[in-house]
Amino acid sequence: ALTYTIRGLSNGTQYQVKITTIDEQGRESNGVVVKATPKAEGGSNPSSSGASTPLQAVNEIRVRLTYGQQTVEGFNRDVLLNIPDGAFGSQTSLSIRVLDANGQIAGSGMLFVSPVYEFNTGGVAPQRPLYLTLRFNQELLGSTDPRQMGIYRQDDRNPAQWVYMGGIVDLLNNSITVQLTGFSRYAVMASQPVFDDLSGHWSQKDVEILAARGVVGGVGGGYFQPDRPITRAELSKLLVKMIASDPLQGIKIEASPIAPFKDVGPDAWYRSVVETAARLGLVQGNEGLFRPDDLVTREEMAVMIIRTLNIQRQYPLGDAGPLPFKDGKQISSWAADEVTLAWQMGLMQGINQVDFQPKGRTTRAQATVVAFRVMERMGLLTAISVKKGNLIISELEGRHFALTNCTEKNTSYVLLPASAELERQMASLVEQEVQVTALPVPGMTQYMSGPVLRVLSISKDSQGGG
Repeated sequence: ALTYTIRGLSNGTQYQVKITTIDEQGRESNGVVVKATPKAEGGSNPSSSGASTPLQAVNEIRVRLTYGQQTVEGFNRDVLLNIPDGAFGSQTSLSIRVLDANGQIAGSGMLFVSPVYEFNTGGVAPQRPLYLTLRFNQELLGSTDPRQMGIYRQDDRNPAQWVYMGGIVDLLNNSITVQLTGFSRYAVMASQPVFDDLSGHWSQKDVEILAARGVVGGVGGGYFQPDRPITRAELSKLLVKMIASDPLQGIKIEASPIAPFKDVGPDAWYRSVVETAARLGLVQGNEGLFRPDDLVTREEMAVMIIRTLNIQRQYPLGDAGPLPFKDGKQISSWAADEVTLAWQMGLMQGINQVDFQPKGRTTRAQATVVAFRVMERMGLLTAISVKKGNLIISELEGRHFALTNCTEKNTSYVLLPASAELERQMASLVEQEVQVTALPVPGMTQYMSGPVLRVLSISKDSQGGG
């Protein structure tokens, strides 16, 4: 292989180098793009630019890494690796090979939706976390919800075993991103869990998405028991698994050195999740007791999910208006603010149009659907988008909100409010320049005027949509 050195670069300035190959017939390859920011290692010697030529094989690229921040792109942007400052020394070489997934054993209920990519630095481990983005093939998904995808790592000792690494799906760019702390073989795969008692159930899609991501599981024998009331131990596990899926939180699920609850035994299956939930402030006990088998009421769940949401970002309590439920006065005073906020954010709804049933039991299906909505709002399932434009009410394909004159050229969006409170806010901002925080909605085809976004928040754009 040939090596080229680019000299005269400035530290702290990002450079982009594209390398292509041309054969004797003049046919040019897609090439590889390397972005690098030279930075003096240890504050003295300037680092390499990070540019190198691909190997002759079209399915492999080699890149000399720098000490500074670097972005490696390859295979027509099907692979993008973001490397922060100080992750590697300037003498580290990275190779990326693309392998055909044909013949790879995915396991029961698993589906490859990308090639397999092999990353190798010769055993040099990164000193800081990296972010890997892989494109997936939408056609290979078929009817499977794209939120059931993840990036998986092939087990080095057992190649037939693939380990779920996580991943946030970008539905607008058909890609998925995950945090890495090392290198191996990776692929985008979709998990297709099946529960015999979920077919046609109102919670089926949300349960299957969280089951595919390892946040919830069945009760054995291929069953989920969606309508069974959930216990405090089970809900603790659900909340902890949910928040632990956020790599930025760095949460480890483990038992405490000193047991905080007298009724949580050392061999209880839920000990590590209950004690982790207690450390995070998600659950509390009373007089040294946790009551793991007690059933959870709907108002108790509201308190616990708002506590979970507040780990990532603090949401103000106490400024909420009245709830539109005739049994609102039955909500306990200690839960009133959390119930109202959960309803305003679209995380919880009434049992029907007029009843919330705060003292009613929470089912496994209800808890899972609420957890799904929380994970969506936290950006743990799909990438959250921020869009600016003019908010209008469109009459095309049915009356609905739409965002037009967006910063992207020739792009408009259909907007669906995530809650009744958001719908009220949006109605007050019609014909104004706004900024929305929203999630793309997969599989919604009744609107043809543009992609569909579920709005999480909206505000007037003081800069006029710029």
